[in-house]
Amino acid sequence: MKNVDLLRKIGLSKYQGAIYLSLIEQGAMTVAGISRASGLYRPVIYKHLSVLKEMGLVTSIIKGKQKHYMAQSPENLRDLIHGINFEFEQSLPELERIFAAQGQQSVVKFFYGKKGISLIFKDLVTSMPKESVYYRFTSFTTKRPEGFINKYIPKDYKEMRDRKRLDRFVINNEKAAEKMILGREVKTISEEMAPFDYDINQIIYGDKVAYMDFNSDTAILIENKKIADFQRTIFKLLYKYL
Repeated sequence: MKNVDLLRKIGLSKYQGAIYLSLIEQGAMTVAGISRASGLYRPVIYKHLSVLKEMGLVTSIIKGKQKHYMAQSPENLRDLIHGINFEFEQSLPELERIFAAQGQQSVVKFFYGKKGISLIFKDLVTSMPKESVYYRFTSFTTKRPEGFINKYIPKDYKEMRDRKRLDRFVINNEKAAEKMILGREVKTISEEMAPFDYDINQIIYGDKVAYMDFNSDTAILIENKKIADFQRTIFKLLYKYL
């Protein structure tokens, strides 16, 4: 069983492995002999003998008027492994290219309700490395009571954020800013410049951009490095001139 499993790992099917091991153990045999030794039907044996011959693991000889098959040295398995390794090394650059292209594709997720929005805040503090930075647009209207956002934030969110020393830069509207203690990382958009009162949050963190719509309690999370970098650049440009 151990040898059969080993042969399967290097590319032989279970039938090819059974035929090859039977020939190693019993010596040269006819197809009828291989069938008795391996328990396989003759059509299956004929089919896989041709493959084993191409692999250099089996050869045939004529004894009297009958064709006998015999196993080649197990050393030939080493050549088979080397061939597989060579093909792998040749294919690896193309596989890496395909993998990299997959990483550039967007992953878009939709979240619903208080719990859904809470999952995005949770993802932010758990996925970001220590001492990294995220960026947030906030546009709340006056109809929102003070502290309403807290019902969406996980209980351990602020603790995890502070423990990881995550820094943040925020752009608010004036209505939202009135309810906050402004620090060096917070800037506001005045009503004269734009209303900016959509009750929507946008957070840019890592390779992700999250949009939270508090009008409908829905959220969209886009995971795409190019999009995240683009939105981060827009944020920084606006932040610079406010």
